[in-house]
Amino acid sequence: MADWLVKDEAPTWPIFAQSTVKGCTYESYWRPFDYTGPVTLNYYRLIPTSGLGRCARTCSSLYNSDLIYYQGEDCYCLAPVYEESSLVSGTVTTNREFWTIRQDVSYCTERGYTIFSDHRYCLKYFSRKSTWYHAESTCRQDGGHLVSLYTQQDLTNLRSLYTNDTIVFIGGHRTLDGTKLDWIIGGTIHESFWNFGEPNNHKREEWCVFVRENGTLNDISCLLHYHFVCQIL
Repeated sequence: MADWLVKDEAPTWPIFAQSTVKGCTYESYWRPFDYTGPVTLNYYRLIPTSGLGRCARTCSSLYNSDLIYYQGEDCYCLAPVYEESSLVSGTVTTNREFWTIRQDVSYCTERGYTIFSDHRYCLKYFSRKSTWYHAESTCRQDGGHLVSLYTQQDLTNLRSLYTNDTIVFIGGHRTLDGTKLDWIIGGTIHESFWNFGEPNNHKREEWCVFVRENGTLNDISCLLHYHFVCQIL
């Protein structure tokens, strides 16, 4: 597997923040999401000389952003890889962790998600078919994203939710310049996941990613309709 695979560790001290999902205020802790890097991340806005608490509150309220990168006193409200270029202020390349909201177990179970406690995330399979963008919107309403896969165990966890004859959209999308496929929350998709001959960006229209029936990945048009799996970190 790739040398940049994610390691997620509990923070050594709690970061208290408040966010709003579906109009309901809930309290949660933030935790670091580590890479061995380097990873290039899009950001909506750089907020200089900001404390971490203010950083979290500002990014959440202005952009509904559940991911932040914080270094020194500089706060970056991170944007998903698929975000329109007009909304993205720039990129930051880092070997350091970024921060994400850590939800309580009850937050997942109340929404019908399956908890994978060893990996500190929960997943939910949606049997209805949607375009990639509508699927991601559904995940965002739950406080998550389409699932990102960093290890073979992540793929095994994903496929345990549905039968093997199913195709599902996941959280891979081309970068803004179209040159590579990254996970929504950061990191390039490792070559070992791809089906033979993929990704090929057929007709230059394949900007999204699905899991095939055999468990390998394929790039595909974002406008087709497939089942999908959401992930809450």
